Amino acid sequence: MDARTFEGIKTKIETLKAKKAKAEGALENIAATWASEYKVSTRDEAEALLDELKLKKATLETEVEELYSELGSLTNWALV
Repeated sequence: MDARTFEGIKTKIETLKAKKAKAEGALENIAATWASEYKVSTRDEAEALLDELKLKKATLETEVEELYSELGSLTNWALV
């Protein structure tokens, strides 16, 4: 291995270390956001919350559809 190859490898290692540090910082920020906004601290808690929110979303969408249907039956749109 010559000096040029060694320096190239050394540069790649330093670049990867910097990317790793940046990624770890991003993960810490995400975890802090989850903790402050959603009161979850683990991935399992976040997945459970996501499942709960998906169920709530589906329920609310059904309610909205029912209300639109009721509104449609209460209004004669042909006259509007």
